[in-house]
Amino acid sequence: MYSNFLLTTIVEKVNPIKVYANLKNSKSLIYTEQKRVSGVYMLVNLKNGHDYIGSSINIGNRMGNYLSDAYIYRSKDANIPIIKAIAKYGQHNFALLIIENTPIKELAVRETFFYYTN
Repeated sequence: MYSNFLLTTIVEKVNPIKVYANLKNSKSLIYTEQKRVSGVYMLVNLKNGHDYIGSSINIGNRMGNYLSDAYIYRSKDANIPIIKAIAKYGQHNFALLIIENTPIKELAVRETFFYYTN
C-alpha cells in the first residue's frame, strides 16, 4: 500500500482513519481536509521511525504551522520535540496519520490514551 515499509508497519499497528504519506507534498490536501477538524494525530519520522502523538482543535492549522519554515525557524529552540525533529529532518521526511476525530472536550484524554498505548 505504501512504498515505505516503516510507514506500512506503523499504519497496520495504529489503524488510522487517514494517512498522508508525505507531510510536505500533502500540504494543501491536509489543510483542505483537516481544516476545522479536531482530533488526535501522529507524525512519523520516516528517517528514524520516531513518532509523535498530538492533538488539536484544528488539525489543518496545526499542520500549517509545522509546514511553515518561518514557524519552524522561530520555534526550533523551544523545548518541543516535534519542532526540533522537523527542523532537523525536514517536513518531507514525515508522514501524518490522523488517528481519530475527537470532540474538543475529549482531546487531552484521547491524546494521553494514544500516547501510552502506542
